Amino acid sequence: MAADRRVAAGAAVLVCALALDSGGYFPRSWVWSSVICFWAAALALGTAPEIRVGRAGAAFAGSIALLAGWTLLSAVWSVEPAQSVLDARRDLVYVAVALVVVSAAPRRFAAALGPAVLGAVDVVAVVGIARYTVSGPVDRAEAPFLSWPVGYANAFAALCVIAFPVALALAAHDPRRFVRGAAAASVPVFVVVVVLASSRGGVVAALAALLALVMLDRRRRSLAGAVGRLAAPVVAVSAVCAWADLGAHAADPGRRSAVAAGLAVAAAAAGLLAARPRREPEPGRELPRGLAVAGVLCMLAAAAVVTALPERSATHLVAAQRSAYWAVGRSIVSAHPLLGGGAGTFGRFWLDARPTAPAGALDAHNLYLETLAELGPLGVVLLLAFLGIPLARARAAARTTPLGAAAAAAYIGFLVHALVDWDWEMPAVTVSAVAVGASLLVLTRQEARSLGGGLRLAAAALAVLLAVLSLLGLASGAVPAAAAPVGAAAAVRPVYGLP
Repeated sequence: MAADRRVAAGAAVLVCALALDSGGYFPRSWVWSSVICFWAAALALGTAPEIRVGRAGAAFAGSIALLAGWTLLSAVWSVEPAQSVLDARRDLVYVAVALVVVSAAPRRFAAALGPAVLGAVDVVAVVGIARYTVSGPVDRAEAPFLSWPVGYANAFAALCVIAFPVALALAAHDPRRFVRGAAAASVPVFVVVVVLASSRGGVVAALAALLALVMLDRRRRSLAGAVGRLAAPVVAVSAVCAWADLGAHAADPGRRSAVAAGLAVAAAAAGLLAARPRREPEPGRELPRGLAVAGVLCMLAAAAVVTALPERSATHLVAAQRSAYWAVGRSIVSAHPLLGGGAGTFGRFWLDARPTAPAGALDAHNLYLETLAELGPLGVVLLLAFLGIPLARARAAARTTPLGAAAAAAYIGFLVHALVDWDWEMPAVTVSAVAVGASLLVLTRQEARSLGGGLRLAAAALAVLLAVLSLLGLASGAVPAAAAPVGAAAAVRPVYGLP
């Protein structure tokens, strides 16, 4: 049990450290985070008495490893080879996290990954709100929104979306009064982050996560009671934020102080309400499998329709900039239908197509469309396999424990948010999602096989090799960018259909 607590603490520290290090956006973060995780996996593979891995877990780790390999290979035909190599280096972080969770996490520990992520996001959210309410916006590029310390307002909101259903589940079901109170106090904090970040995608993803939690959690009466108790504090602090309107008055210290005071009162009230003694209701019925599948299919169909709409039509549903990003993404697909333009090249195509547009368009703000544009059909198949394997185990994980339902809801919230933003480029967000996604596989592994000595040794050696390769990144000074080197060709083929 002590070892399990150390692993949970390690997961929390990793997420927290990445978030505090500009969300893990810069290559310096990829080096230390991937090396730590690869070495942890190598130690577990080499020293644990037994390593058991299920087929789904092996496919999960294998699919992200193949995606990282395909990303690196895309440098061969990429219009920006250096950026493609950078993308592959970042993918190694996700390979490392998937490997260490799938291979080293015992089943009894897997349910603790969600609370570990919750604790890390709590720390980051409190630190970020505290500084924002004292000194106002820190990052001029993101002003007036709350972005520090993550570095990107929408990524900050995405982190809170992932932690949100875990907080609700603990507030509703945990037998310990202190834990229920602490988890409930987090909910108003997450709401304030989403409001101050002005993240519409965060609102949509949070609603999707809440809907998923309601569908998957069999103890719906207890969950409904927790939601009812938290409604008043959340509405109250939302009203204070609406009155303060820090998006327009971020420089007003009085309004910032009002938000801080309102949040403190709301968090305290939520904690006290959730900590009251309660009766444990009997578990309810599971929702039919067909209803869950239909919900997922409807979500995917709606996303595909919105993404495929012409730019003028999409502008009425999403921000004008996002519809423009998606239009460029579709044009890259048309110009490079088989292999894509190469990983990390969206920014270059954006410059070629829209040189007078606002800066910051390094990504398509849609993980799935961007992967298709940059890595072609094979790349998006590998991505969907990696992301879809935990989703397929969501219902089974929800049967094991209420935290299994919360982890599944958190993972679904990430999948929805990735439809409208660049979460993949912010390792703090994606590592959190990979951790909770991998926990679904560990919780539900039924036919796990014990790895033999030879296979364990080979896997440990591979982890050490990848750790060394990650360390070599220290010799590179490259950073994510859109511009090509002086004298380089702008693109292998032109982007059609854009002004």
